[in-house]
Amino acid sequence: MSIQFQSIDYRYPGSPNGVSGVDLTIADGEFLAVIGPSGSGKTTLLKLLAGFARPSSGRIIVDDRDITDLPPEKRQLGVVFQSYGLFPHMSALDNVAYPLKIRRVARAERRARAAEALERVGLTQWTHSMPTALSGGQQQRVALARALVFSPSALLLDEPLSALDAALRVEMREEILRVQRAANIATLHITHDQEEALSIADRIAIMQAGRIVQLGTPKDLYDRPVNRWVASFIGQANLWEGRVGADRRSVHTPIGVLACDDAGSHAAHAPVTVLIRPEAIQPGGTAPAGVNALGGTVHADRFLGSARRIDLAIGEGLVRIDTLSRAPFDTVVVPPESIRLLPPEHPSDSSPAP
Repeated sequence: MSIQFQSIDYRYPGSPNGVSGVDLTIADGEFLAVIGPSGSGKTTLLKLLAGFARPSSGRIIVDDRDITDLPPEKRQLGVVFQSYGLFPHMSALDNVAYPLKIRRVARAERRARAAEALERVGLTQWTHSMPTALSGGQQQRVALARALVFSPSALLLDEPLSALDAALRVEMREEILRVQRAANIATLHITHDQEEALSIADRIAIMQAGRIVQLGTPKDLYDRPVNRWVASFIGQANLWEGRVGADRRSVHTPIGVLACDDAGSHAAHAPVTVLIRPEAIQPGGTAPAGVNALGGTVHADRFLGSARRIDLAIGEGLVRIDTLSRAPFDTVVVPPESIRLLPPEHPSDSSPAP
């Protein structure tokens, strides 16, 4: 069952915040994450789909059914909130069975289906436990079982892992993905955690100022961002303003002239933003024929446990390197294939060519 946002506009009363011109399709069984800074519109998108807000224009379609004007209880959508929303006076079983109770499913059937849903999330032994006796991760599983027990048309996840500690978040995001895959249900996942989105989503929509600025697979967004803002928002990045060389196989940057594999659609001497991910830079060693081999001065050296982050001053710029190496170094190699040329930050720039 697919989800479609068709030309959706919405503004909060008395505020410029909302969403504009959103066109988005989530395929049957697809796990789509939405990320963006606070106020970008990602939670608004979920509210519109859930029925907690109504768009000023556009349509919302679920499984070929227009649900734009339906109240939340008529939309057949499973929702897991950040706070889980469990009833404190009900056992895990009764919490999960509640959506079936309000749908007037017979008591024996709803308890059997609730027990089956709890089994799917690994909570059979906690069936009769009250929420206060459950850990954060267990409460999250109860909320997930409750959202899926009535076979909803789609699943909506509103930052369901933000209240958990870091180690448990990693464990639970894998659990969410496992359950979602088993249910084979279209899923909209709102999160502020980039790593969470990159690790479990089939596709990611990045929102800024109420609009989707890029939509694609995690690898596409990380490796080929559409502009400087997206590149800086996703992960760590070295970003400089530069200019394409006359041969279109090099780029002039603050750290020197770098050979690059492809200038893409950028013309010779065109202003560009140069992107190099820190983990793509190779510490020490030598490059073939000295290509993009650079020396500098260590500006900062931080030990992060599984990795090491170094800032190296080269030329007029600062290069960030993420590496597993423990050895000291003051030279690096920048592989030409790791360089991405993006539109310039100021497209009107017409300064002289190098």
